[in-house]
Amino acid sequence: MKNRIHILFCCFILLVSFISCSQEIENNVRVRISLESSNSQTVHISVSLEDIYGKTVDGAYILVRNKNGIYNTVSYNPELCCYEANFSLIAELIEVRIDSSLFTKPRVYEIPHKVISEKPIISMICDSKGNSVLQGQKIDSSCPMQVSWTAMEDDCVYLIEIKNTFETLYSISTENTTVFIPENILKSGNTYYIKILAERISGDIFYETSDYYSINVIESSNYSFTTQ
Repeated sequence: MKNRIHILFCCFILLVSFISCSQEIENNVRVRISLESSNSQTVHISVSLEDIYGKTVDGAYILVRNKNGIYNTVSYNPELCCYEANFSLIAELIEVRIDSSLFTKPRVYEIPHKVISEKPIISMICDSKGNSVLQGQKIDSSCPMQVSWTAMEDDCVYLIEIKNTFETLYSISTENTTVFIPENILKSGNTYYIKILAERISGDIFYETSDYYSINVIESSNYSFTTQ
């Protein structure tokens, strides 16, 4: 009788140890999901899985589903060491289902991914003297410059970029629809190009507070202007 109790006790300890070990492994699996789209309703999804030792997990079965119930398989790309796919977006909430032997049950994520419906339109490019690009005038590079544009939907962040033919010379991110660019950023007698990128972002790009990162970007038309 004592031997039987001892055997049962040992089995119980082994079972608890196995469950604890399994839970530790599952809790230490690193999941990173990104959803990206730009100027279209085609979304690129990327999913990275790492085990407790930091090694890439390549045997998972991953599905992505939109609101209408259409599933897409996310396949493993050995060159990038991640799962990736492109699919059409019909809804603003994307379901990602990850099934792996490292999990006691599939992990399911519901990720917001809202598409911005209209491009931002630049309504003003002028310097502090009142010279306006939209009226065909040159910008005085020795003066501060104001750039304004139409507001998009809520929760948008705007990235403003000014480039020449070869590189980006100035960029700034804001939640407002107007920015003021300091004087002497640009050189006189040159042609520059400016555009606004409206971005709608969910999750955490650093994956510190969330396992996912979701972004939709839409660009304005390029505007060219000359400085004096």
